Amino acid sequence: MKLYMTRRSLMFAICCIFVCIPPSRSMAISWVIKSDMISHRVRLGVAVADNLIYATGGYYLGSILASAEVFTPNGNSWASIADMPLRRKDHAAVGYNGKVYVLGGAWSDMANMGVPVENWITRCAPVHIYDPATNSWSVGASMPTPRTQVAAAELNGEIWVIGGFTDEDPTDSVKEASSKVEIYDPVHDSWRNGPALPSVRFGMAAASLDGKIYVSGGWEDNSSDLPYFDEAYTMYASSGGGWTRLADMPYRRESHAMTSWQGKLYILAGSYIRSSDPDNATRALTNSVVEFDPGTNAYAELDFLRTKRWLHGSAQAGGTIYVLGGADSYYDSAAGDILDSVEGGELTSCSVLADVDVTVSGTGAVFSSPGINCGSDCTEKFCVGTPITLTAVAGQGASFSVWTGACSGAENSCEVTVNADLQIGAQFNAAKTITPTAMDVLLLMQ
Repeated sequence: MKLYMTRRSLMFAICCIFVCIPPSRSMAISWVIKSDMISHRVRLGVAVADNLIYATGGYYLGSILASAEVFTPNGNSWASIADMPLRRKDHAAVGYNGKVYVLGGAWSDMANMGVPVENWITRCAPVHIYDPATNSWSVGASMPTPRTQVAAAELNGEIWVIGGFTDEDPTDSVKEASSKVEIYDPVHDSWRNGPALPSVRFGMAAASLDGKIYVSGGWEDNSSDLPYFDEAYTMYASSGGGWTRLADMPYRRESHAMTSWQGKLYILAGSYIRSSDPDNATRALTNSVVEFDPGTNAYAELDFLRTKRWLHGSAQAGGTIYVLGGADSYYDSAAGDILDSVEGGELTSCSVLADVDVTVSGTGAVFSSPGINCGSDCTEKFCVGTPITLTAVAGQGASFSVWTGACSGAENSCEVTVNADLQIGAQFNAAKTITPTAMDVLLLMQ
């Protein structure tokens, strides 16, 4: 007990250093709503191949999914691709040499194939490989240790599959977390062992950057509703040998996503711990975004995502960071809070952003170049100092009346420089309705 109390006090001190004092802010990122996926997906796998983003499998309303789809960033559009050979969730997807590799996870084949019903969902060993040229899937060598809730990333032409839950005893409802790392060679379709993590974990995120693989967060144990979280704030890196522990993340988190771009890592949303005290800790979802710079071994807090989410995916394509799917609450099997939404974030060189919030009264909409489409999207972030032009467009039969707030006048366009948070109103006059008088009716009858 004495050792436990000492450890808990130490954890509280670490929390005060990294949570009570927020990380610095060095960059700005503006999050924009992108086209929704075709399917709602949580526990999905996301990969980039040839600058296209693939969303594979996952879970929705009681069903494990075999479907997959592809996003074209330039067209902001989704298209369905061939279904995976198996329904799969909690897996990893990695793009390499123009193909998509799906590894690990829990699988289900509802056609049964003679498998007992209670074993329809189990850890998945086969590697499934998608070739966009033929819109078809092939099967690679099976992973030696089937695991679910894994993380994966490509390093030097090989795919590392990291941690997760094993299936040592399929009849045991208690999941066993693993520190295992197994490395897949796509060229030779073979596996080898990699350096084990310093501790067992699942629900972590992984990404490769400049010749290293990084692993962040995750849980160590699933024997209770709130798993043990000593490692939930850690960041490790490996260049092929052992693992090196780096500066701890500002917040403990799991079931998050992590993406690399231009020499830095971006840690996106997830589930985090409200307290460092194991006796009083609770979980909550976050939409926070943190940038990690391996060169300085330091973190910086960026602008929040629009939606809190966990068990989602992320990718970087064309200089934009995308966050896909997941759930915006601790859902149950029939919940409607599993997401199809996609956010895209573009990093800017400015260090300060300001909100422009537009309110429309009457029948009409306001558009800006860049950014606002109000109607549906009435608040956007802009770098301080950015000039924008807003245009008011009246609805059918209505007319524009006047601007209020940071804009003024009755012209249908307004130019303003974003030097701080701005509130802008646009008022539209309703179409006039003429009610005929009794005299009008008599004249019409003559």
